[in-house]
Parts: sequence; structure tokens; C-alpha cells
Amino acid sequence: MESVLRHARQIFRTLASSPGSTALIITTLALGIGANSAIFSVADTVLFKPLAFGNPDRVAILKNVRVHMAPGPVSPSDFLDWRSQVRSCDLVAAYYSAGGGVNLTGELEAERATATEVSTDYFQVFDLKPRLGRFFLPEEATAGHNHVAVLSYSLWQGRFDSAPDIIGRTIWLDGRAYTVVGIAPAEFRFPENVEIWTPVAFGLDSLFAGVVSYQVIGHLQEGATTQQARAELLSLPESLRARSPGNQGYSDIEVIPIREYLVGSMRLALAILFGIVGLVLLIACVNVTNILVGRGASRQTEMAIRLALGAGRRRLTQQLITENTVLALLGGGVGSVLAAGSLIFLKQISPAGLPNMERASIDRRVLLFTIAVSLTVGAVLGAATVAKTSKPNLNDVLKQGSTSIVGASTRRFRGLLVIVEVGLAMVLLVASGLLIRSLQRLRAVSLGFNPNDVLTISLSLPDASYPDGPKRAAFYGQLLERARAIPLVECAGATSNLPLSRASMAMFPFTIEGTSGTREGEPTFAAYIAISPDYFRAMGISILSGRDFEEQDSSSAMPVVVVDQIMAKKYWPGVDPVGRRITFPFEKGPREIVGVSAAIRRWGPESESRLEAYIPYSQTAIALNSLVLRSAAKGPRIAEAVRSKARGLDPNLPLYDIRTMNDRLDQSNSERRFSTFLFSTFAAIGVILVVAGVFGVTAHSVAQRSREIAIRMALGAARSKVLALVIRQTMKLVVIGVLVGLGASFYSSRLLASLLYVVRPTDLQSYFWGSILLVVVAFVATYLPARRCTQIDPAVALRRE
Repeated sequence: MESVLRHARQIFRTLASSPGSTALIITTLALGIGANSAIFSVADTVLFKPLAFGNPDRVAILKNVRVHMAPGPVSPSDFLDWRSQVRSCDLVAAYYSAGGGVNLTGELEAERATATEVSTDYFQVFDLKPRLGRFFLPEEATAGHNHVAVLSYSLWQGRFDSAPDIIGRTIWLDGRAYTVVGIAPAEFRFPENVEIWTPVAFGLDSLFAGVVSYQVIGHLQEGATTQQARAELLSLPESLRARSPGNQGYSDIEVIPIREYLVGSMRLALAILFGIVGLVLLIACVNVTNILVGRGASRQTEMAIRLALGAGRRRLTQQLITENTVLALLGGGVGSVLAAGSLIFLKQISPAGLPNMERASIDRRVLLFTIAVSLTVGAVLGAATVAKTSKPNLNDVLKQGSTSIVGASTRRFRGLLVIVEVGLAMVLLVASGLLIRSLQRLRAVSLGFNPNDVLTISLSLPDASYPDGPKRAAFYGQLLERARAIPLVECAGATSNLPLSRASMAMFPFTIEGTSGTREGEPTFAAYIAISPDYFRAMGISILSGRDFEEQDSSSAMPVVVVDQIMAKKYWPGVDPVGRRITFPFEKGPREIVGVSAAIRRWGPESESRLEAYIPYSQTAIALNSLVLRSAAKGPRIAEAVRSKARGLDPNLPLYDIRTMNDRLDQSNSERRFSTFLFSTFAAIGVILVVAGVFGVTAHSVAQRSREIAIRMALGAARSKVLALVIRQTMKLVVIGVLVGLGASFYSSRLLASLLYVVRPTDLQSYFWGSILLVVVAFVATYLPARRCTQIDPAVALRRE
């Protein structure tokens, strides 16, 4: 123990003897190890940590797949057939995933809550136990017995202040009474952010009456696979598939593991991100190796004296490896602190829907990972230092006294490290540049509407208070009239389907007057959207021909419709459709087309425009659910004024999801912004490390060559010539590193193809500007120490030598 302590004191004395380089090494390693620890914590939490329910590996989503479209929902008849026929699942449950909201009223102020309908065995699929009370009983799946509810833990804590007597209490959802029977476990929130679960009776008595499609989730039997479940679904008797309306237009079925369903495209992004932080750590190690080799050159006298006094090379090797391991562990300790701070920020900017993200922390697994990385880094650094430091030539070193000798092999090795470091940073810069260019292209996409100065407010009229269309229309008419009277509000409108919202949009068939209702053998379908007058003006959607809706388009007036540009071009190519008539099967008569609107990208810049038909809200039973106000005033001020107007009409009606359209646009791009921000941050760290490395190599080279430089200047060499000589030698290495990095980027950037939007992995601008940036910062890092060497007084330098 005494030997160990003496050895430890010696190591810390050695490190303390050069505090500047020691601090630089620890900081460099902290950045590299801390970045890896933070991203490992995120990846481990999202991809590997158990989800907040039992047996997550045996839970899967069952979906219908329509030709050329994403997996879709399932009809009630499909669900009932699947539940009775699929033997590879011991439980099959259904849930409504459209994020239905309800007005929660009762003892406290009205608020909006997220709710979903589920089949009564829903919680059993997840193998959950209630925090309080119970889950649903089989008999509660029948109409008249299904007015019971399970609350999320957060809603119970927040609205009901964790009341222990919550079980049996009555709450009001959209004006109908429900009895609370249970509280879900604290960490369970599936579907995303749901606060209330109610049992579905597949009838008009359901919470979301009229819902005709659900998502299906199954719990696989022990040993069963998703492939077996899919094969069973595809082999259902033809009679069942033919009679099920939900199977019309569907060609396949998918069975997706629950984690894969939740993580989605972020799995690849996290894997690539892990590779990126690995590059950052590699750059940090190369940088530190360069510093240690440079410092080792100045310790050759110390090593030679130790050897001359009888120390074995094994003893010196042990000391060097131990020193580097201590440095790596210190860097890992500081890196853990940086990682903990980074995680707080990452949770704030991470896209919604990442499973378990709120549980990411520096836990035992992350600490073990950090220690393992630190020990590995220490061993690698120690090996590199031993190879270049522990075998000095005793005669040469002792003859030179305190002057260090840097051999040609050491100079070549340090030059190679600079090339590697610059090349790795080049890969990071190109990847970051590609993602930044991709995000710029995405933001430049025309949405078909103007999101600037637009405030959106959601509200929902409960059926119990507003049972028919005329009452709903009267309410919205009064609310819009009052909203337009608010100072600084330019115009106000309302819609049943707000762009950039997460609400689903149904496509309905229609027939064109004078045709068979099909075009080239294809059925005619269009989205059916209710809007108010001034909606187009408030959203900044252009009317390309015809007119907008007016207040005169009432329920007693001629039925009218405005179609979008995509629909007009598809069904009336080269002809203005204004004046033509179309008929929806659930309406009594045809509607006359009075206008053509610009096509919009309803779900964000990456989505395609859809065929859309807009209907005056007073001529349809489809309920409006969002206000759109165009105003240059700040959103909170306008929102509070609208809230006051709404309370004057109905005090039990909550306003919710109050956001600007630009906020919604940012959310739709959240995954890309998250990836781009992290890639750019790590690329910036890589560039900073390169600057530090190039600066250190140049400064050390100048210090080692001070005698040579002094002689050159004493013999008449111009300062500019000496400056150019030093800069040229370092920049040659930088340029070689840039060229190597460009070659590596050409191949590695193909891994980013799925993360890019309208940008090729070989985008020349990203390569060009990345190269320019790296060369410029490396030149600055070279110039500063090189310029200092030209200020050397030759007489002083030679006298010192």
C-alpha cells in the first residue's frame, strides 16, 4: 500500500508540474468522453431500457397496409375477427390513436384532456397493475355500462392533487358523466401523452361516437414471433376478409414490435449519432496523444536519468500507462458532469414521442460505460506514449543535458496524428453541412399558406351541449364575430382540420356530375374539410379562381364547395372547374364549385399535397375545432382576449393547444432539427479540438526549433520567410488531412441519405464550405504561434541554448 501511495503521489506531482497541458488534456478528454456518455444515455434509454410495462418484447402493433400508403388503422369488424382468429397472440386489444381530446369538467375549472377509447383487455396486453383501483371489466364493453374511466398518474397528481378518494368519483367528459375506477402506473402513457382511458363499446354510446377505425395491439404468446402473427392474419379465411369493410383497398398486414413502432426513424439517427460522437472521441484521443508525445519529448532527460539510476523499462511503462489512465479517468469524471448537464438540455429539445426519453439520466449503466471508455482511452494513450517515450537513447539525451531531442520518427508520427485529426473533423463538418443544407431546403419549401403572424386556438364543442349542426354553427358564428372585433386582429376563421396538427383526415368518395364517378377506372376521393368565411385569408391561402365563402353561404343557400388546385388539375385538367358540381354520397344533393384554392402541404414541408374539398361550416354537420387568427400582436395577448370572449358564450368550454403556426412548423421539423443541432454541435467540438491540436503542434514545433530559427534569423533570414516556413510545414499536413477527410466523407455520407431532404450525400457545397472552414481555422491556429516565433531575439535564443 505504501508503494502504491508513493507511486500515486509521484504521478500527481508529475501532472501538477505542467498544469497547463494537464488541464488541456483533461478538458479535451472530458469533451470527448462526456459527449459519448450523453448520447449513450439517450440511446440506451430509447433503444434498450425496458419500457414502462411488462414483457415489452412481446407487445406488437397490428396494422392494415393500403397499396402505396403507410400502415393504416383497423375497422371494428377487422379487430373482432383478428381477436378471435390469431392464435399466436394470447391477447389482442384495440385503441383509438387519433389523440382524441375531451373537455374535462366537474368540481374544478374546465380544461382539455387527452383521452382514448380502448377495449377492456387493453391494460392486460401491457401486463400492468393499477396504481389505485382497478382496470376495466369485460362487461364494461357494452353500451350503457362503459361510462367508466382510468386516469393517468400525472392527471391524478395535477388536477386532483393525488386525492386518495378519487376512486368512485364522477368526472364529466364532454358533458357526460364517467366514474373513475382506476389510476394507471406513473410511467405508463400509451398512446403518447394520453391522460384518460375509457372502454369502447363499438356503438353510439362511445366517448368518440362515430369512430370507425382503431389501432390494434397484441401480446404475443411465449415463443411466438411477429412473422407468425402476420402469417396468421394473412391466412384468415377469405370469407372473413371479403365481408370486412376495413379490408377494402388493403393489400398487406404488418406486425411491428412496440419499441420499433415508438422509435421509428430515430433508431437510425441515434445509431449515426453514436458514430459521430465516436469520431469526436477519436479526435480527442488523437489530440491528447499529440500533446503527450510532445510532452514526452521534453521528458526524455527525466526518463534517461531514471534508466541510468536503475529503473527498469517495465517500471517506466507502468508509470506512463498509469499516468495516462489517471488523466483519462479525470477526463471521464469531468465528462460525466458535462453529460449530466447536456442531458437536461437534450430532454428539452428532443422530438416528442421518443420512448423513455424523460427517464434518461447518468445512471449506473452510463457510469460503467464512462469508466469503461475512460480505461480504454487511458490504455490507448498509454500505449502510444510508451511507444514514443520510454526508450530514449541514454548517451544522446544525457550529452544534450536539459535540451530535448525530437527524432525524425517522432516528428513524422505527430504529423500523421495531425492528418488523422483533421481528416476526422472533415467528416464531421461534411455531415453537419449536409444536414444544415437539408434543413435549409426544408424551410424553403412552399407550404401553400403563410404561417407568419398566425395564432391557432383549439376548442371542441361537446355533443351533450351542442347536439346538432345549427347550434354549433350559431356558437362559432358568434365567437368569430367577437374575435374579429378584438383590436389588432386582421381576420379570423375556423376549420375542422388545422394544417400541421396531428389530427387524422378522412378521405370521402364523391361523384362528378355527368360522369360515372370514376376517372380511368380509379375511385374519386377527396378530403372533406369544414371551414368558415375568412379562413383562407387568415391562413394566407390564395384563391386561384372563383371566390371565397361568404356569410350568405348559409344552410338555406345553395350548397357550395371550394376545391384545391391538386383536385382541380386531376379531375378537370386544363379547364376551370368553377360552376361544375360534385356530390358526396352522405349528402342530399350536389355542391357547386365556387372557387379553387392553392394546394397546401397539410402535414409539413415533407408531406405531399392532397386532394381537398372545403365546405362552409354552416352547410355541414362536420364540427369545427380550431380558430385561426391573423394578427401582428403577440400571441398570449390575443389568446387571452379570445378566451374571455369564449367564456362569455360558454364558461365550461376550455381553449387549448394555443400556438402560432410557426411553432407548429418547428414541431413538424423537430426530428430533423434535433439531429442537425447535435451533429453541428459535435462538428463544432471537433473543429475546436483540431484548432487546439494544430495550435499545440505548431507551438511545440516552434519551441523545439527555437535554436534553428535563431540561427536562420542571425544569418539574415527575413521574418516573413521564417513565418512562411513554419506555416507552410503545418498547413501541408492540414491540406493532406482535408483531402483524406473529403475522401472518407464521400463514402461515409451515404449513411446519412435517409436523414437528408432534397440534398444528395455528394452535395458539393457542403464539401466546399466544410473544407474552407477547416483550412481557415487551421491557418489561424498555425499563424498565431508561428508569428510568435518571428519575435524571437536571436542573441537571447542562442545564449539560452
